[in-house]
Amino acid sequence: MLTILVSRKKQKIITADNETMQVRRAYVWENGSPQFLQQRKTFEDLTGVEIVVKEWYGLRKLPLTSKVEEAILKFLRDYHITQDMGFSCYSFASLVHGVTSPFGCNMHDFWSERPYKWRIKVGDALFLIRPIDKEVSLFCHAAIYIGRGLYISVYGAGGTLEISTLKDMQLFYNAKAYIAEPRS
Repeated sequence: MLTILVSRKKQKIITADNETMQVRRAYVWENGSPQFLQQRKTFEDLTGVEIVVKEWYGLRKLPLTSKVEEAILKFLRDYHITQDMGFSCYSFASLVHGVTSPFGCNMHDFWSERPYKWRIKVGDALFLIRPIDKEVSLFCHAAIYIGRGLYISVYGAGGTLEISTLKDMQLFYNAKAYIAEPRS
């Protein structure tokens, strides 16, 4: 079982597509000491994953759904550190929800969105979308809610898993949040 420890501290990262963003520090335990998640090179021996958040009063395990855990495991085994520019935040959200639509397609054929209004469940997909005008909008980012105000996603095409808050994501993308659900 791999334990990912999410710190209360934030850090700036530079993504594979050269963007600077702010995320929470994420660690894994290796040989009895913490190591940044992004520094570990391989994860092929994984059988399970849990995410633990450090809060002011101690540690709290997040209640991941089986779909979220399976997607994290698949990402860590197959895409971590490879900088596969074909795998993005949208790919990760699609992996969690079993959507097989290529990025750049008409996402409305595969997903329905409704404005985010403070109610979200663990495992829900969140899309950040910037309206350009009344008829055109720009998809900016996709993330999966994991509890305690935190979201997990791949930052940028070819990026690694990162954990962030909605506030930090909206600050960077300057976009509105929508709950996204796969169409049947």
